Amino acid sequence: MRLGRDGVAYPLTAAEGRSRALVYLAAHPDASAQEVARAAGISLTTAKDARKRARAALGEPQTTVRPNAGPVRGSGAGHPAMVNPPRVHPDGADLALAVRRLRADPSLRFTEVGRKLLRTLDPTAAQPHDWAAMASSVPIHCAPLIAELARHHAESWQLLADSLTERINSRESGV
Repeated sequence: MRLGRDGVAYPLTAAEGRSRALVYLAAHPDASAQEVARAAGISLTTAKDARKRARAALGEPQTTVRPNAGPVRGSGAGHPAMVNPPRVHPDGADLALAVRRLRADPSLRFTEVGRKLLRTLDPTAAQPHDWAAMASSVPIHCAPLIAELARHHAESWQLLADSLTERINSRESGV
């Protein structure tokens, strides 16, 4: 935050507020824009934009109202945040090397958020080839809850990927 001459505190970047809003929306997908704005500490307009981006990222159709033209349905595919950068698909050995490189980066390892992210990216955690064995060994009475938790984590990871993609795109476009 920075303090303006008018005495109002302004965020240094709007991206941080949008990220907080996207995290809140992942946990509360039906939240109103006002709830999102209060929870993330952002303006109502920014909250509406974050909600629109979150819905577009999930592939939900968006409704846009044009003056004198009525609502127009769209997928949000033309939104700048949906432009995909080159994707990197490391295999098991490359994954461990990638995380080791990230762990060596002082900008990650010397911040609490960075350390938390590095713990989350730990390559010794379960990998996709482990999922089938895990699914078959889960007691059936636990399966619905674990499935819902897995969906929640997948959505959270998708929001992180979208936020990072947005940041990459805005940097490349000079915004």
